[in-house]
Amino acid sequence: YNALGEFPAFLMGVILFLEFGLSAAVTSRGVADNVGAFFEAIGRPLPDFVSKAVPLGGHGSIWAEYFSFSLLAPVAVALSTVIALRGAEESAALNLGVTLLNVGLILVFAAGGLYFSDFSKNYADFAPYGVEGIL
Repeated sequence: YNALGEFPAFLMGVILFLEFGLSAAVTSRGVADNVGAFFEAIGRPLPDFVSKAVPLGGHGSIWAEYFSFSLLAPVAVALSTVIALRGAEESAALNLGVTLLNVGLILVFAAGGLYFSDFSKNYADFAPYGVEGIL
């Protein structure tokens, strides 16, 4: 703003606004698809009008190929908006909790892989010539 003036600053604000809107739309659509897949995986599928993306303009429309609507996507946007409105501390606490959950699941998966791994078969010929053969 100080270096270039008001108009370039306004354009930058518009670009950021569009960028945030597009990223929120894409992320919410992905969350909606993942929530629908989760409920299908546990055997409790959500109704199609809630979990599936409905093509706009109906099937066969030129718009149906490019545009669709999912009811779970606006719910995901509203939920993330509520979390952001609660404040930075609450958002950071939720982010920490989700990160710890992700790291914990990765560690459980890795521990399960180590438990079921057969090192005598899998790593028998890992480096047959030793370090000299690698270097």
